[in-house]
Amino acid sequence: MSYRGPGLKNHSQIYIGVKTLGDLDLKAFQVAAKRRYTALEEANERAVELCSMWEDYVGGSKWNPYKVIMDETGKRMVVTTSLMELNDHNSSGRYKIQELWNFKAGRKATLKEGVAYILKQWTVLKNTKRRRN
Repeated sequence: MSYRGPGLKNHSQIYIGVKTLGDLDLKAFQVAAKRRYTALEEANERAVELCSMWEDYVGGSKWNPYKVIMDETGKRMVVTTSLMELNDHNSSGRYKIQELWNFKAGRKATLKEGVAYILKQWTVLKNTKRRRN
C-alpha cells in the first residue's frame, strides 16, 4: 500500500509516517479507468467516483466480500487488504484509523522507532541550518 497522508519525510524516502488503515489506493482506480475511458478528465472523474463508491462498501459493516485462496502450502490467504486492515484494527465500526507506520518494513511502527526517526530528522535539519548560517 502506498503512502497517503501526513507523515515524517526524508528527502529521498519515507520511512516512518502515519498510515490510514483501510484507505483504498486511488491510483489503482485511475489505472483501470484509463483503460476504459479515452479522455483523461473523464477517466479521472470516473476513478474518483469508483474509489468513493468502494470506500463506502468497505466501510459498511454488513459488506463481506472475502475472496479466499490457498497458497502453495495450503494456507488460506485473504486478498482484500483494505478490508482486512479495518477488521483487524476495529471490526466493530470499520471506520478508518491512523497508525504510526514503518513503510520501509511494511508494518506498524513502534513508538521507539517513531521517536528515533524524529530525532534523526531533527538532527539533520539542525545541522543543515547551522551550515547555512
